[in-house]
Amino acid sequence: MAGLPPTAEVDVVEEEDHEPPEVQLLRAVGVDIMAPAAKQRTPLPLDLNAMRRVLPRLRGRVDSARDRQGTTALGIAAYLGRTEAMQLLLENGANIDAENVDGTSPLSMACFGKSAAAAAVLLVYGGYDAEDPHEALADAHAVGATEVVALFEAWEDGSRNELLARAQAMHEASMPALEALAEERRRLEAAKNAAHAAASSSSSGSLESSI
Repeated sequence: MAGLPPTAEVDVVEEEDHEPPEVQLLRAVGVDIMAPAAKQRTPLPLDLNAMRRVLPRLRGRVDSARDRQGTTALGIAAYLGRTEAMQLLLENGANIDAENVDGTSPLSMACFGKSAAAAAVLLVYGGYDAEDPHEALADAHAVGATEVVALFEAWEDGSRNELLARAQAMHEASMPALEALAEERRRLEAAKNAAHAAASSSSSGSLESSI
């Protein structure tokens, strides 16, 4: 942490460790859910280093970090247009379609925030079909997000768009992390199925022995 002596940095880390990792992650993305509601309207600076520290503690449950409206860290980052934060969250298993209590997806949050760059990241990482984002497109029209509307049009007709090109390059850079995440999920699913099969077999054996 630049500008602080080593002892001060240790003190800050120890103070953070007393808070739930979900609170730390949201603060690093830009929202302090522990602050009064009025102060939450002012975004905090993005802290990618803090995100990298806390994300391993939320492996497999990144989407448990939500604000008071149930918006995930990914949805908040999308609204704020913080594409680097979005990349980190997606590489660590954030659900690209996770909705808040109002049924608003991260893609719609990007529209409400009028961030075409964030919308581009979500379109590319989500691999949406051209017709899929119709609800988010309606949201973009509703708030007058003309750059986002133009992005959706480029996505639909396959025309060249600089933001989509940047998002595709980001996605390529994320592929090793995304592939490792997919492999981890396959291993967990296989272990779960094996445990279920073992439990079923044990239950059947016990039933037969009692007959």
